[in-house]
Amino acid sequence: MASGGPSFGFICTRQRLVRQLPGRLVGRTVDRHGKPGFTLTLQAREQHIRRGKARSNICTNQGLLMTAATIYLALMGAAGLERTASRCHAQTRELIAALTSVPGVHERFDGPFFHERVIDVGRPAEAVADAVAEAGVIGGLPLGRYYAELDPELANCLLVCATEKRTARDITAFRDALAGVLAQ
Repeated sequence: MASGGPSFGFICTRQRLVRQLPGRLVGRTVDRHGKPGFTLTLQAREQHIRRGKARSNICTNQGLLMTAATIYLALMGAAGLERTASRCHAQTRELIAALTSVPGVHERFDGPFFHERVIDVGRPAEAVADAVAEAGVIGGLPLGRYYAELDPELANCLLVCATEKRTARDITAFRDALAGVLAQ
């Protein structure tokens, strides 16, 4: 992700289980030549540097990201996070309703969701996403390049979402751009 650039994530557990969390998580991938590759995706800085020799407690930009996230979470508080999550979910429901009103577009899976949903656009999604992008709209993530071997029908699917920052105008623009592309 991001060419190895900074990123972070959260692992949550109950207090009584904290001591059972792993000290390291190893990620596995395959390079472009088909060879397996491994990376430590969770590790503590102290595992590599003796405390007496360490010059800082921040490993790389991940430390900066974690500081920013901590400040954001502290400012938002539990009620603010709940409001934001509710808004994300409501916006995505509105987005899905708008996009599935376009002829030929339907939801690919049933079941609950938070703020991402898979839609089937009835033709290769990669080309649809590119055409929608030309209209100035980020048209979702084409799933074919990741999952086509698992399910060939996913080549026609986009993963779409709407965060709390999306407006009704944004949703309408996405619907109109998608409708225009699919009408061609």
